[in-house]
Amino acid sequence: MTRVILVSMGLGTVFFLAIAIAGYAAGGCQLSGNLLFSAVNTSDPYSTSALGFIPNRGAVIMAYLFMHMHIVIAFSTITMPAFFMAERFLLGMHKDQPVLDAEQGVEIHEKISSLADASPSQIIECNYASTANNLQVVVNYEDEMSEYRGKLNMLRYMFLRLCILALLVVASIFLRDHFLDLVDFTGASAVTASSLVLPLLFYLKVFWNKLPAYERAGSVMIIAVCSVLGVYVMYYAGKNLFNPDSDSVTFPYCSEEYQSDPYYVRNTTSN
Repeated sequence: MTRVILVSMGLGTVFFLAIAIAGYAAGGCQLSGNLLFSAVNTSDPYSTSALGFIPNRGAVIMAYLFMHMHIVIAFSTITMPAFFMAERFLLGMHKDQPVLDAEQGVEIHEKISSLADASPSQIIECNYASTANNLQVVVNYEDEMSEYRGKLNMLRYMFLRLCILALLVVASIFLRDHFLDLVDFTGASAVTASSLVLPLLFYLKVFWNKLPAYERAGSVMIIAVCSVLGVYVMYYAGKNLFNPDSDSVTFPYCSEEYQSDPYYVRNTTSN
């Protein structure tokens, strides 16, 4: 598993760096946060883009199809923790209650749900350590999906998830003219917190005493750097999203002489 993670993350990092370096080498500061929105005129795909050229139509369609596939997969992954937490806090699902096993004399955790029709059956595997003389109890739940059974419970969590999705759709529609700022704002806040900061915090909370000093220091440094950068991007993206400047320029990240006219122009023909 370690090798799979290293190879997959390494290849992904190389591809992202290659795209970022190639885009910056071609467009420099006149590129927006998303290369596709810099290379394509979203209001009229057959017109000249902000960079001053008309891209190949087939390449644009393929790029957007792959981006759509990426967004669908990422969205389904990112929303699952939100669904889980909403079901826990609003519906009382996914909760653990400590229970004392009278026969073994140890504390186990029994999953309860006020809305589930039946509690999951448990299989307790006892592993006796010969050297430590400690009893290790591992509780395996035969069916993790048992909390999603029952007509009433099914209607409750389906309605909750649909409400969350509806709110996201409404927000996307109202903020469609500031899509890049919306992406930057959610990426700097929700994605940074759920993908980087919170997992490391939970990891340190559980394994702090077992981790070597260098791993704890590295985790704390990553949390600090990602938090600072996330707050920085979230602040400026939120400013452009909720209080945009009326006299915004075409290329705000460039010096004054390059803020209006593109300096990257390539002659091409539209298909």
